[in-house]
Amino acid sequence: MTKVPVRYDALDAMRLLAAFSVVCIHCWIVPGSMVSRYVIVAARFAVPFFFMITGFFLQTVIDKGRFKEYIHKIVMLAVGANILYFILDSLYGTLEVSSIWDVCLQLLGAPIWGGVVWYLFALIYSCIIINYIYKKKACIIKFLPFLIIGYYCLIPYSVSLIPEYGWRSCLVTNNFLFEGIPFIALGWNIRSLTKWNINWKTWAFFALVFTVTAIFEARLANRVLHSWIQLLFSTIPQTICIMMAALTFPQYKWRLGWLSTAGRKYATYIYIFHFIWADTKSLPSKIDNTPYMVWFAFFAALILSVIYVDTVKPLVSNIANRCKNGK
Repeated sequence: MTKVPVRYDALDAMRLLAAFSVVCIHCWIVPGSMVSRYVIVAARFAVPFFFMITGFFLQTVIDKGRFKEYIHKIVMLAVGANILYFILDSLYGTLEVSSIWDVCLQLLGAPIWGGVVWYLFALIYSCIIINYIYKKKACIIKFLPFLIIGYYCLIPYSVSLIPEYGWRSCLVTNNFLFEGIPFIALGWNIRSLTKWNINWKTWAFFALVFTVTAIFEARLANRVLHSWIQLLFSTIPQTICIMMAALTFPQYKWRLGWLSTAGRKYATYIYIFHFIWADTKSLPSKIDNTPYMVWFAFFAALILSVIYVDTVKPLVSNIANRCKNGK
């Protein structure tokens, strides 16, 4: 009998919320207000959540021999996203590439252009490293989440690896070593928690608790360090609880329908495309710096994602297949 793969509809639906949260980080939901800062703090779970989802399914991908295909898709996505934002930054006049070092930093995951593409590079490097470790000594993956300590040690103090390149040389800010690898490993190891007999409502409650503590933590960090650091101690348990709530959600009782489908098909592309409008030079004047910015950027990215996934991508694939077959 063929084993039917498990489809986590609630997890797919949460991808959509995570994508919207990323938009809230880049486009303030209430410009110039403390509400926006608190929303940004609450939304910080989004990128760790995306990494953890990758880790949750990565072992299955490797065991089924699909790793090369999986990495190839991410590489092609990274190439496309880099070309897109290289062109757009050139058009906006915001491109600041002055040497080969800038290009090298971009390829290492420092956002020289297209601020969101660092994630794709981090994803590629992290998955390759974890795949290597899994094949050589899998037990090490249990300890990889502790690498996140490096983030807390270095990032709040803006340590630069190459001083003349300022904040962009702080590769550890968005680097695979201190963010990608530990969160993917955390998602990998979280499978054991699904065996715990804990109701999804309990996980959701603690996710809310850690969201609140993250806000207080951010306020305290702001007073001590005089800056709003990106990742907070509360963010880790917050993200774990959000993911566990999604994994234990009784999907046999609740049909999530289009939310699950949209999250599965479009969340990644919403993440990539929304940054087109994060640069305020590309926003209509009536929307720029208003509460409408978030909603405009999100739905514009969603529409663009639908067009790309359901129309452009199949069309290009069809043309490529015809050319390959010599028709």
